[in-house]
Amino acid sequence: MAFSGFTPDLSDESIRKTRRFSLVKAKEILLWLQEQRTDVESWAVLDDFDLNDGRVRSHQVKTDGRIGLTEEDVKRAERILRRTEEKRVGRFASDRKEEKQAGADP
Repeated sequence: MAFSGFTPDLSDESIRKTRRFSLVKAKEILLWLQEQRTDVESWAVLDDFDLNDGRVRSHQVKTDGRIGLTEEDVKRAERILRRTEEKRVGRFASDRKEEKQAGADP
């Protein structure tokens, strides 16, 4: 796995003052994904915030801010990355099968 950068900061003064970063964190993550030059095939978010977006939440490992990152958190992140990779590989295999079947038609 490689480290690929940082999300943009979409917080404004009121968010910084109240420390309610969870209001914009999901948008920052989705914006970062959108701005990548190539498709990001698998990704996981490790954060102690409740992220208010279903797509991001399905990739999130919610850590405990009082404890920090645990071994179980890492294992959950690995499962998310594997699940995403398995879906991608499954789609690729399905596409290849369809291509072969289309080529076999007279």
